[in-house]
Amino acid sequence: MAPRGSHLCPDHVVHLRSERLVLRRFTADDDELLVDLDADPEVTRYLRPHVATTLERMRGEIMPRVLGYYERGTDIGAWAAHENNGGAFVGWVMLRPDHAPPHDPELGYRLRRDAWGKGYGTELGRLVVGHGFDRLGYARIMARAETENIGSWRIMEKLGMTRERQVLEEGIPVFEYGIDRATWQAQGAISAIGA
Repeated sequence: MAPRGSHLCPDHVVHLRSERLVLRRFTADDDELLVDLDADPEVTRYLRPHVATTLERMRGEIMPRVLGYYERGTDIGAWAAHENNGGAFVGWVMLRPDHAPPHDPELGYRLRRDAWGKGYGTELGRLVVGHGFDRLGYARIMARAETENIGSWRIMEKLGMTRERQVLEEGIPVFEYGIDRATWQAQGAISAIGA
């Protein structure tokens, strides 16, 4: 049986739409959906530190943090991503303040393995980065990925982000990427289509 939230339904609060995808707010009922996503070892291969995503941890730690973003505003946080056609859950995308100074907005994403290779990561990135620049007025957006996570940093490059530096996070080499609003606008990137 599929976890609750695995398909888009009328009760969901839609945030943004692209040609093929729709982003909605997470709800407390999505706990099993996210545990299921993280249960695939290939999906979580580059997460550090690698801590198992149990239902207890999801309910007690992760979901309160995710839902807390919505209390502070509708345009930061993490959103469930679904296919427009059929409504299947494909993963999530986030735009939130980075944990390190200067706390620029950070783009992040995680996709189900059956959603890989379809261009969804790039489409989600364009949607959220475009929204961040065009609607929210951010001056710069950044992202990071382990140096071995080629698929993730290739998405960043497709978005026009530039590799700015390599750092160590918990002893793991990580690339940091960034893009400013002027560069985004100059490359003629596709902006978000509001819900």
